[in-house]
Amino acid sequence: MKDKKDRKHDKKHDKKGCGKKIKCLGKKIRRLEEQEQYVSALIGQLQIVADEIRMEKEFLEDKLTKKKAAKHPRFFKEVVEVEEEKPQA
Repeated sequence: MKDKKDRKHDKKHDKKGCGKKIKCLGKKIRRLEEQEQYVSALIGQLQIVADEIRMEKEFLEDKLTKKKAAKHPRFFKEVVEVEEEKPQA
């Protein structure tokens, strides 16, 4: 993320100081703000993907439950009744 000029500048800070402390701090603050925005955008994208995965999981679980209920109606009688009530509500 840092280019060559910034790295040289940071080395000066490590040794004896560059003489431009206020300007340097401003640059560092701006760099951190950019990183913060980038990370928050990534978090937002990940939350969207997580929601999509959660919805797909719920859909597949419902589908599996219905198939099990069709094969074993006696054991899943309550599940089928509850699922039939949902569309009406």
